[in-house]
Amino acid sequence: MNAKNELLESINTPKLASRVKAATIDFNFGEKIINLPLNYSDEEWHAFLSYMDFNYEFWHNGLKLKGFVWFEDGTWLERRVHEYEGSEWWHHSICPEIPKNLIS
Repeated sequence: MNAKNELLESINTPKLASRVKAATIDFNFGEKIINLPLNYSDEEWHAFLSYMDFNYEFWHNGLKLKGFVWFEDGTWLERRVHEYEGSEWWHHSICPEIPKNLIS
């Protein structure tokens, strides 16, 4: 699997039209840490994608590739792993609304 292509496939969906705000990716338990800072430049974005352009294989004992990608709309991608089969994917998360009964 190519890490860059997989990430771009997850980002380039209609529900994630929001721009990437920041990101941190950890490959192989700290072997390679790739960060995209807040207020990044176009040059930093292209460097981030260049660093992400590597192939890896799924590993059945945990996440080989983990991290977070935050979006300007307050949502984020989080790396997940299937507990039994070991497959990995980017999961899109949306912050739940606070229930009205908790708002004073």
